[in-house]
Amino acid sequence: MTNKTPRKSKKPKVSSTVAVADAQERAVLEAALRAFRDAKARLPKARDPKASREAYAAIFKATDEVAEMVVSAAEDEAEDEEPDLVVVDGVNWRAAVTCAKTYQSIRGPVRITRRLYRSSRNGPTRCFFEERRGIVGGIFTQDLGHLVVKAVADLPAEAARRLVEAATGYDIASATMKRTTIAVGTTMREQEEQFCAAVIDKQPISEHARTVVISVDALSFNLRREGYKQATAATISLLDAAGERLHTIRLAEMPEPGKQTIMDRVEREVRSLVTRRPDLRAEVVIDGAPDLREHLLTRFPFATHVTDFFHVIEHISDALRLLFPDDEKSREAQRRSFCHRLKHEPGAAAEVLQWLKDSAWVHGDHVSKAVLKTVDGHARYIENQLPFIDYAAAANDNLDIGSGPVEAACKTLVTQRLKVSGAKWSRPGASAILYLRSVMQSGRADDALDFFHTQSMKRAA
Repeated sequence: MTNKTPRKSKKPKVSSTVAVADAQERAVLEAALRAFRDAKARLPKARDPKASREAYAAIFKATDEVAEMVVSAAEDEAEDEEPDLVVVDGVNWRAAVTCAKTYQSIRGPVRITRRLYRSSRNGPTRCFFEERRGIVGGIFTQDLGHLVVKAVADLPAEAARRLVEAATGYDIASATMKRTTIAVGTTMREQEEQFCAAVIDKQPISEHARTVVISVDALSFNLRREGYKQATAATISLLDAAGERLHTIRLAEMPEPGKQTIMDRVEREVRSLVTRRPDLRAEVVIDGAPDLREHLLTRFPFATHVTDFFHVIEHISDALRLLFPDDEKSREAQRRSFCHRLKHEPGAAAEVLQWLKDSAWVHGDHVSKAVLKTVDGHARYIENQLPFIDYAAAANDNLDIGSGPVEAACKTLVTQRLKVSGAKWSRPGASAILYLRSVMQSGRADDALDFFHTQSMKRAA
């Protein structure tokens, strides 16, 4: 038998000694070497999950300190090269003062020496460093700033603070996080039309899209000094030829009489889609609220308008419970029959309506007048919706017959954040959070934040 020599572990080859140019480079290299030596000493001693977690935390903290030294040194050198005079759009900005400031990054605090400029004596200052780097709220680098904004949009500020601390190891005051998020969200909301025109209106639409579906709904939340007021949520979905959902845009707006703002935004989004893709069919699905119906018929007369199937069935079920209070078997059989007929038989809605009207005569001797009056109310709801409940035709065209997406949007945009226990919102705070949540849930957050930074530079100029 041949004896095999054990393989030796391969070690990385050291090609040459790194030349050190100055004291800053030497300090960085020494810090990196200390971090490496500390890692070699700690990791072999970590023999259980807790010790391993503590070892990794210490090692990453040491490497963060190296990164801080690298960034600070490199930025300080870049600052030395900044000119005394910067001309922007014909305006002269002269260096006024050089000073240091600590910024919070996702890897910890970074101390940067930067220049401040003025265009006139004793005028407002401008920091080109902060503009170039996309500093958020005057304190956060982009990585941490975006994390803070998204976290506070999703969670109460204190819960967001704990999440950010757990993820980064750095504690940031929840008040600072909340203030920064509201400021960013407010500015982004003000830029909404510009953002849509500059970015969203130029984005491609899936070649598989065949139908755009519009849904709008409302729900209340608690506004400070106003009590419970009704916010409005909307969804704009793209369906393929088989009726499968490809993408959904979610919008939300603050309470206001007439719902003008949300309707304007919905119309702007839909017009953008059908302008770029004139072949798209349009459909509106709502719960039948008269004010919503009036708005949407006026703005989208070319669309197929449908009343949510499940709201209609809910009214029918409530009527059946009153007419057959003790006969669950008959009640359920009748409900299933109505559901099937409404979905598959053209003209079934009118027959269901007639059945409910006739029930007053058929069951008049067995139920009270109050019950018959309530049943008549359900019948009147269906009668008012009759032009919009041709479900057989909608199903045949692979259109939506339910408003589930907008009901889900009400929950995810509003309920899960603005209706947490004990919450009372200011209008500016709620508006900012609603807008941020809508761009996040529509897959637009990164584009919107990039646009925010671009506009911030233009405003500074």
